[in-house]
Amino acid sequence: MRHGCTQRLSLHRVQKEETGIIKRKVKSALDTLANAAITTTVEQRDTEVAASTKHPRHRAGCSCIVCSQPPSGKGKHKPSCTCTVCEAVKRRFKTLMLRKRNREEAGQASQQALSR
Repeated sequence: MRHGCTQRLSLHRVQKEETGIIKRKVKSALDTLANAAITTTVEQRDTEVAASTKHPRHRAGCSCIVCSQPPSGKGKHKPSCTCTVCEAVKRRFKTLMLRKRNREEAGQASQQALSR
């Protein structure tokens, strides 16, 4: 009886391993397909694309908020830098904080109106 239980456990383990192998193969195939799609898209557009793992479709001079920030989260430029990318980041941050403050004030005003 004990031998049958061990056989079932080892069969279950083999099935789990096979499932894991299949999942890895599918993931690998999907990654290959995605890379091929990106490559053909780039070739069709005939434009130079920045070599980046996070943003493969962005152009070399892209100044979007994500491309302008290094992976570490700290900027490469000094706080007093006035380049266009740094100015855009500062402007977006100020706008974000302004909207957040306005939402909080509106929420407080509505709560005060309800309490009266």
